[in-house]
Amino acid sequence: LSPSEATRDSPIKPEQFVGTGIPQTYYDLNRDAFNYVPKEPDLIGIIHSLDNQGRWLTKHASISHPYIGEGQKQEPTDQYASTNVGDETDTSPYRDPSDQEYISTGDYIKNMNLLINFVKAAKPARVQP
Repeated sequence: LSPSEATRDSPIKPEQFVGTGIPQTYYDLNRDAFNYVPKEPDLIGIIHSLDNQGRWLTKHASISHPYIGEGQKQEPTDQYASTNVGDETDTSPYRDPSDQEYISTGDYIKNMNLLINFVKAAKPARVQP
């Protein structure tokens, strides 16, 4: 094929967009833009999910082995081909399969954001004196 034939419908070829609408989709990834206000039963569930020390705990968190030096196994192997992490010297993150409980920063942020949104929505308007 000639270069013009091979690249005729290429999505990476620079040219003017002639379709309808816009070719891009915008996703606001700003966590502060999360304005969902939970219903009261959901709010009660969030509060009751705290443990007796006031923590939200989660199982199967993403963890990694602590760094203990360079790996000693140098020979090629397929031993870890179907796992998310290698031997004890691999510091790649993997999901903990045990029932160990962890404090999750992501869960804390999500739950606090929901609680704050509920309080903000329930707060009566200030009356001017």
